[in-house]
Amino acid sequence: MAPSGRRRSHLVAIAIGVALGIIVGTVFGRTRESADWVTAAATIALTAFAFVQLIQIQTAQDAAESQRRDRLESFATLARRSCEAAVNEREYYVSDQLWAVTVGSRFDTLEAQFLEIRSLAAGVEGSAARQAFDSFVSAADRINLLSSENTAMTGVQSKEMAEVTIQFFTVAAEALERIATQSANEVALPRGFAKMIVEYRKYF
Repeated sequence: MAPSGRRRSHLVAIAIGVALGIIVGTVFGRTRESADWVTAAATIALTAFAFVQLIQIQTAQDAAESQRRDRLESFATLARRSCEAAVNEREYYVSDQLWAVTVGSRFDTLEAQFLEIRSLAAGVEGSAARQAFDSFVSAADRINLLSSENTAMTGVQSKEMAEVTIQFFTVAAEALERIATQSANEVALPRGFAKMIVEYRKYF
């Protein structure tokens, strides 16, 4: 359970406890006058039952919130890493079109991750998720143009569009990092590493 969830549970418990004390005190004050002990006992039992039910509901809500947050952070981390990989991979290819084809081949998975992020995000997270999603869509539009054989562009135009695409991927990654911060154990792929592998394979 998240710290905020535990605090909410404690506050609810305190509030219900205070209300229980007030109700019990009121009922017993009246019972001393009316001697209606049966009514007093029933009221106390019902109040205690309500107290337990509310605690169970709050516990379930905290557990659901914890699960939502865990799923959101998992999807946000995977999507962020994919956006970062797309940016790094730009230096691996001689052709912008080949880079776009490679990045675009992973879009089905990435689109599913972004849709899941949008459905799970709320509040401040929702704002970051929206920015990340919009930036991804903008990048995807340009990837589709760059990878299409029917798109007529000069080398300069292709390079400029690739640079703009990288900016959108970068904005998306930064927005996702506000949802799921980078882990200390994450290792970034060195720029140019894949290009070295491609060059190396020419000799085999």
